[in-house]
Amino acid sequence: MNKLIDAENFQVGIYDEDGHIITLPYSVDQKDDYKEIPAGKSCSAYVIRKKHAVLLRDADIDELLAKGEIEIFGTKSKVWLGVPLKVDGKVIGLIFVQSYENENAYNEDDLALLEFVSDQIAISIKRKQAEQAIRESEEKFRLYVENTHEGIMIVEDNNKFEYANAELCKIVGYPLEEIIGANFINFLHDDSKDLVQGYYRKRRAGKEVPSRYECSIVRKNGE
Repeated sequence: MNKLIDAENFQVGIYDEDGHIITLPYSVDQKDDYKEIPAGKSCSAYVIRKKHAVLLRDADIDELLAKGEIEIFGTKSKVWLGVPLKVDGKVIGLIFVQSYENENAYNEDDLALLEFVSDQIAISIKRKQAEQAIRESEEKFRLYVENTHEGIMIVEDNNKFEYANAELCKIVGYPLEEIIGANFINFLHDDSKDLVQGYYRKRRAGKEVPSRYECSIVRKNGE
């Protein structure tokens, strides 16, 4: 960023709509050191409300202060440039730069540049949010599978156990370490081996097989 624009004071802010707080996961600032700021009437909140980029010089800041549209949080800057972060059309935060000394540190070209940067950051945030949603979904599924009273297993194409939950271990009477990697066929009673392997071969050949059927297994104690 410093090669393209004066980024000695550069922040990424994420807006928490419920708490009405703007957190700063990334912040480089010569004067202030905040991890979060109340949205209120800060310049950051002003950008979020307007939903478009804002370039404010010293006189502009004074005018908005006089109108009561903004309030100064932290050290007052000579020029402030903020651009909203948008994901699927919704403003989720902003990025902003400011200069405490040079009122002419930024111009319209810098505004356009920062808008481009904000698009890239928003794409990254959207990707991270999607990854987080997947992790949360997987965690919910894992908790369900681990706590259900049904035995659940995943068997690979070579008939080897890839996964077994605690209830399945209880059903077959084997500890998990003796199940994972073992051949599923070896857990079947002799009367069920031909049935299960027959269905497996038909399924691999693309033929229709029952989605539900019964088979007999042999527990570790021989039952």
